[in-house]
Amino acid sequence: MRQRVKTFLAIAILSMTFCSRAEAMLIGLTPEQMEEAIEYGKAHKGSADMAEFSREWTVSLGEKVGWATLYSEFHNLAYHARKAAMEKRELRQDEIRKVLAKRNLISFSVTVMTDSLYYNYHRPSTLKIGDRVVAASYEFQPQMCEDSIFFPESPYYTAGCVYKFQMEGITPDSQLTLSVVKPEGDEIHFDFDLSKMR
Repeated sequence: MRQRVKTFLAIAILSMTFCSRAEAMLIGLTPEQMEEAIEYGKAHKGSADMAEFSREWTVSLGEKVGWATLYSEFHNLAYHARKAAMEKRELRQDEIRKVLAKRNLISFSVTVMTDSLYYNYHRPSTLKIGDRVVAASYEFQPQMCEDSIFFPESPYYTAGCVYKFQMEGITPDSQLTLSVVKPEGDEIHFDFDLSKMR
C-alpha cells in the first residue's frame, strides 16, 4: 500500500511539472508564478549562455539568418532575477515593479545576420496576430552593424534590434508572426506559438 502511495505521489508531481511547462504564455503573473520566474532566473545564474537560458522563448531561422527572442512577463522577470543573482544580490521590489509595469507591451530582441554594414531600410516591423497585422510601437535598429562571427565570410555583419508591440488582442495561446526588415530590405519572419512558452 505504501509503495502505491509513493508511486501515485511521484506521478502527480511529474504531471504537475510537465503541465506547468506546457502552460500557455503567462499574462498577469500570480505571486506563485512570479516566484517561479525568479527561481528560474536564480537557477540559471551560472549559465553564461543567454541562448540556452532563453531557449523556450526563442525562434531561430538558422545561425546565418537570425533569431528572435520574445520577452514575456515570465521571461523578463526571470532574466532580471538571473542578472541580480549573477551580481550576487537579491532582485529588489522596485525592479520587480518596473518589469511588471510593462504588462501592456510585448517585446522582442532580434539578431539579424546580414552582408550590409548599414541599416538602409527603416520600414516598420510588424506583428501578425491572427488575421490582424500591427506595426511596432517602438523599435531600435542600429545605424551601423557589427562584425559577425563569420567575418570575413558571409554573412559579414550582425544587427541587434528591439521591437515592442501593444498587447491588445494577444492571448496566452496566440500564434504570432514577427516580420522584420533586414538592412538590405528583404523581410524575414519569426513564428511564435505562445501556447508553448511561459
